[in-house]
Amino acid sequence: MSMVIGNKTFEFTWLGEGHAKDMIAVVVRPENVAFITDVAAPKSLPFRDMPGSNIDGWIEQVRKLETLDFEIFAPAHGSIGVEQDATEARIYMEKLREQVLAGLQAGASVDDLVASVTLDEYADWGQYEAWRALNVQGMARFLTESGQVE
Repeated sequence: MSMVIGNKTFEFTWLGEGHAKDMIAVVVRPENVAFITDVAAPKSLPFRDMPGSNIDGWIEQVRKLETLDFEIFAPAHGSIGVEQDATEARIYMEKLREQVLAGLQAGASVDDLVASVTLDEYADWGQYEAWRALNVQGMARFLTESGQVE
């Protein structure tokens, strides 16, 4: 849906289900600024253990962001970024998912995964120290509860 006010166009895009069911990105033109809440944040880990989220759907929400044409990424939390930051957020989540799934399928415990899934290349991202272990725990919970591992 779009709305024009004065010389500004506001483009609203529902992102589908994932982090939550009500996530909407707003791109303002002609400035090409995307206002995105909670689905991704430039160079910052997802919130804690990603409570109540369908993480596979969340990854798809980020993919939908990647189809929008914008230059500036204005998140609800964290630093201002650029469009590429959405892609980097998705890649982080996919790497986290892949490593946690492989570990669970190999019989690793969640504690083992917290110790081994470090994703060191993201150590300079916001909330890495505080939320990395929680991200691993949340991903393990999601994969288990969604029936993707036994």
